[in-house]
Amino acid sequence: MSFNLDSLFIEWRRIVPTGVPNPKNAYHLTLLKEICLSKGINTEIVDSVMLIMEKEETFTARNKKTGNVAAFGSEESRDKAIEDGGYEEVEKKDDEEKEEPDTSKLSGDDFKVGGEDGYLSKGGGDNDDSDDIEDKKIQTKERIINGKNKTLKKINSSETETFSEDIEPSDEDFSNNLKIPEPPSEFEIPEELNKGKFPKKYTKLINRMMNSKRVGTKPEISTLISKGGAGAISAQAGEVLTMMATSMSDDEWESLQNSMLDHEKSTIENNPDLKAPGKRVINKSWILAAGKSRKAIRDRIMKKYGEGVEISNTAWDTEEDVNAMGWDDYNGSKGFSTDMYVKVTTKDGEDIMDEVSLKKDVNINFLNSSTGKFREWDGDSIGSEIDAKDYAGKERDSLNNAIEEFGLDLPTPTSRKSAKAVWMAMVEKTNYDTKTGKMTTSNPPTKEEEWVQSHVKQIRDYTANATRAVVDNPKLKAGMLKDIRKEFPLKSVGEGEETMAIGDLSLDSDTMKELFGTSDFEKIKENLVVNEDVDPPALAYKAGLKSKMFNVASIVIRQDGVGYGGSSMKFEMQMDKEFANKLKDSHKKVYG
Repeated sequence: MSFNLDSLFIEWRRIVPTGVPNPKNAYHLTLLKEICLSKGINTEIVDSVMLIMEKEETFTARNKKTGNVAAFGSEESRDKAIEDGGYEEVEKKDDEEKEEPDTSKLSGDDFKVGGEDGYLSKGGGDNDDSDDIEDKKIQTKERIINGKNKTLKKINSSETETFSEDIEPSDEDFSNNLKIPEPPSEFEIPEELNKGKFPKKYTKLINRMMNSKRVGTKPEISTLISKGGAGAISAQAGEVLTMMATSMSDDEWESLQNSMLDHEKSTIENNPDLKAPGKRVINKSWILAAGKSRKAIRDRIMKKYGEGVEISNTAWDTEEDVNAMGWDDYNGSKGFSTDMYVKVTTKDGEDIMDEVSLKKDVNINFLNSSTGKFREWDGDSIGSEIDAKDYAGKERDSLNNAIEEFGLDLPTPTSRKSAKAVWMAMVEKTNYDTKTGKMTTSNPPTKEEEWVQSHVKQIRDYTANATRAVVDNPKLKAGMLKDIRKEFPLKSVGEGEETMAIGDLSLDSDTMKELFGTSDFEKIKENLVVNEDVDPPALAYKAGLKSKMFNVASIVIRQDGVGYGGSSMKFEMQMDKEFANKLKDSHKKVYG
């Protein structure tokens, strides 16, 4: 070859952020390609060289709106993006007319050297102005996860209006009807702790929350700040505090945490009537939880992105905040259960959006629903043994039979109240305990006792069948997992779209692999079973015949109004202690 490869490497080294070109870094390869194209090197030759240098298989599709070619993490995610309509297949141009260039036979006609510095130049003439390369905005490959474009624009979030604007309502317009009386004096976060890494307005929001009583669901977030996230007021405080804490250094957070704890202690001493944690918007448990989640998030980020990584900015889950971090399409890009966002800048200068779902601790309620959802998840369940409405009809028939058989002076039940009257009339003829669900029968049992036994068995058969069906029926399992994703987003965590900070524990793709043996949601889903050997039954995980099963979440399907509630069948799930302990072990193995 007649061209100087050394000069190519020198220019490449000059413009990569680290000064050390890495052929495995997609951004570095983009810079190399930009150098070559700016000098007029044949596009087909450059593309072929790039393909040789990219050792890992990539799956690409073209964004219909921008025309940019995006690289996906897997063939499945690429195909899903195309299926959803936002992307299209990338076709080779003129395949039948042009042969692939032979990169082993590059000649001086393809690469010419000009200029005194020996840099690559177009057509062998004088060297182009190299400053043009640095001035040009170079686009990296789009970052696509779960069919969503997560690519961040290069933007200084700290200088945006969203990050610098003051809180609304302003101090002049803000009126706090639930203000905690002095002493102590009002809590204020020191100005020096706000380094511009999070929106300025949240400093005053935390001040207002620290100085407010909590009465039921009051105050509402809209009285404290004009735009805020969803949820209970104390949980919102925990999210904002964790978001702010994650951007701070260890010394900064320790200083803020201690001042908040000292203020709370003084508040309780001077206002004994506010001692109960639920009487203050922010209490000790939320302050400590923010510190634990901060550590889990920062430990994971430091390990994942390596030495030199920086947390540039953090934001709460509002459209204005998130778009100020560098997105254009908040609704189209965000994860389903994300509560806060972290802009991570790698040592190579790449900005990455890190999405976190926050949980105060391991006491997580995954689901609070009803089995009426079965009809929505699987139409074939209608009229079956797990159909709540079908069960309600059978229960009503049983109550009507009791009226006739035992001569009860009661009307045919047409409502919950009239159904309860029949049920309680029968209970009073036995020693059935409505609190424990137990009954001692006579020898031989009386007809009334047999009726109560039969009626209760009907309920228990329904709940047992429904519990089993949640996992055995693929459509019900899929529906259940979809409904719990807000509280337990296994799929998006496994795909790397989101992570969960559960107190001081991190549930992410790495801890998932340690926990389940895989981060593949489809494989995990296949190995979810019902453990009926525990009470209440549990959603459990068992991968293979030899592996040990562990419980993930308790499954409680119960009638709301045993004996007379009809189709009111509660469906509740809560994280099992066994899973919490396994996650703790997995976190320790991954993060120490």
